[in-house]
Amino acid sequence: MRLPVDGFFHQLMKAPVMRSVNGIALLDLIRKSGPISRAGLSKLSRLSKPTVSEQVNWLIRQGVVIELGQGKVGRTGGKRPTLVDFNVDAGRVVGVNIGASRTTVASADLRGRIVASQTFDTAPEEGAGPVLQRIYRAITGLKRKDALVADKLRVIAVGVPGRVDCDRGVVLESSNIFGWRKVDVRSYFQDKLGVDVLVDNDANVALLGELNHGDAREASNAVLIKLDTGIGSAMAIERRIYHGSHWASGEIGHVAPDPQAALEHPDPRGHLESVVGADQIAKRVGIAARRSRTIRSLLKANTPIAALFLAAADADPEAVPIARELESRLKVVVAQQALAFDPDVVVLSGEIFTHTLEAIRSFLSKTIPWPVTISLSRLGDDAILLGAIVMALEAVYEQMSRQLQPEAAAQPVRVGA
Repeated sequence: MRLPVDGFFHQLMKAPVMRSVNGIALLDLIRKSGPISRAGLSKLSRLSKPTVSEQVNWLIRQGVVIELGQGKVGRTGGKRPTLVDFNVDAGRVVGVNIGASRTTVASADLRGRIVASQTFDTAPEEGAGPVLQRIYRAITGLKRKDALVADKLRVIAVGVPGRVDCDRGVVLESSNIFGWRKVDVRSYFQDKLGVDVLVDNDANVALLGELNHGDAREASNAVLIKLDTGIGSAMAIERRIYHGSHWASGEIGHVAPDPQAALEHPDPRGHLESVVGADQIAKRVGIAARRSRTIRSLLKANTPIAALFLAAADADPEAVPIARELESRLKVVVAQQALAFDPDVVVLSGEIFTHTLEAIRSFLSKTIPWPVTISLSRLGDDAILLGAIVMALEAVYEQMSRQLQPEAAAQPVRVGA
């Protein structure tokens, strides 16, 4: 439902089309401003009260608007107004975050409020089939906690590591621990559940979460850099995700800060990711711990990344060179993204950034001659699930808009990625 309030049309058009346009716009206004009275809608929309009343009654019959009862009397007295609101239970969406170690599946109402969720271990080494099967079981299992999933599920949106053809819903390749190739995620769930399915790279989906719920809410142009087992970035230009010509925008794991080393030691994950990936850091810290009592002690109560940087802060000779190398590589890659896109904000997501944030900010302030806003994500991995729900809701609003058009009754509704 992309028609803004100032998009009401008053030019001459056929009556059914005029009613449809007004109804779509009023529904969008109710969704954003409700609960609201019919008089309030008339004032905001600048449509006549009879037109608003007719359209609201039609939207109620369509099941997308509900009456809530009477509101408070205004300052001038008179009758108590009857309030209407968007029917958040007119459907359900499901968001899925497929992570390297855990996968979360959640249902949400049509305002994006999470109603039910389930998290389980991913076990990517088993291959794509078992992972998708567990997700399917989790979605069907949500019906026990959220009964509307059974008969009102409209859209599923999935965030997954790797390069994704969003038009087809296919994971083209995921070269880290997943090793997926040409996995048709969309068809798998559409065939089983009969609803529209959207699929995108997890960093892109996380940026949608940041744009709608996180530190990028006020941004028109934003960059997210996400580092866990893999490293990837996402770019939003005028709040729209940029995917690139090969669905490869943001695949910064293939950046080669040391070109010769990348040629001599090629890695399908990409040279940068093979160094800064969390699993690779854990291996290096484990080796260093054999020679460092400090690191061994810190590992008892900390993650490998935290132990590394805490030991480096104590000038541990085994930790310092590793920490400085990681810090150097991350400073450069964040600067590259900031220079390439000149965003309003660069959001950093991942444990390692809590230890390198100030060094990155200092480096950028000294090397880039204009201010660059760097923010540490407060949403973390939750951004992926929230972004998946945002993506699904946008598709639902588009569905509703099309279904309310006069010719919609004769045409099946399909939603693209």
